[in-house]
Amino acid sequence: MHISQHYSKPDSDICRRNHTIYINTVGRFKDRIENLYFTYAFALSAFQRIQDDIPKFVYSTYNQTENQLLSKEMNELEDKLASSGFQPVKDEDLFTSITKQQFVNEIQPIFLNITRIIH
Repeated sequence: MHISQHYSKPDSDICRRNHTIYINTVGRFKDRIENLYFTYAFALSAFQRIQDDIPKFVYSTYNQTENQLLSKEMNELEDKLASSGFQPVKDEDLFTSITKQQFVNEIQPIFLNITRIIH
């Protein structure tokens, strides 16, 4: 599993896969697996929401080669997601007890820089 793919023992510089770590920390806990899946699905849903802006986005990593590679990979991800039949998370159903504005007001002090963008 990717979670423990680059594990190194404290007394070693060698990285290797460690399935025991994965099983003991994540694999045998149904709720953790479900949380990972939900997080992954939620991230893909967010990506899907912005996919119309992906082709025109200007990447600025201060390395032209990385910028081109990142742009290519994002476009490939967009193509794979489109052909996968992925159904986005219906996030509008997640926060039915509060309004969007109440949610923004609550998280804005915690995530000040991010919420400036969405406010």
